[in-house]
Amino acid sequence: MSLPLYDNLLKENINRDSINLTSDQREEFFDLVKTQNKMNREIMYALIKKHAIESGISSSHPLPYDAKQLKTGIQFSLDKLPNILQHILYGFLKLQQQ
Repeated sequence: MSLPLYDNLLKENINRDSINLTSDQREEFFDLVKTQNKMNREIMYALIKKHAIESGISSSHPLPYDAKQLKTGIQFSLDKLPNILQHILYGFLKLQQQ
């Protein structure tokens, strides 16, 4: 499955796989997530799912990284996501601000 957005964001963040988001970035991340529309949240899920597949997590597992299905949608814990994926999602959220 090709996902150019994922490929571009991965390329921009490839050297951040061992770097945690700063506390300011985490706070901004949570604030930005709250403002995203349904389509952007679905794109975020696609980015998470793509990363799980690329990382060798079974593509048959519908909710990677211990996500939970809620009535309002899927909930992920930022702490359960790999650092590089946190940076990919943060980069996506920052793009939506432009």
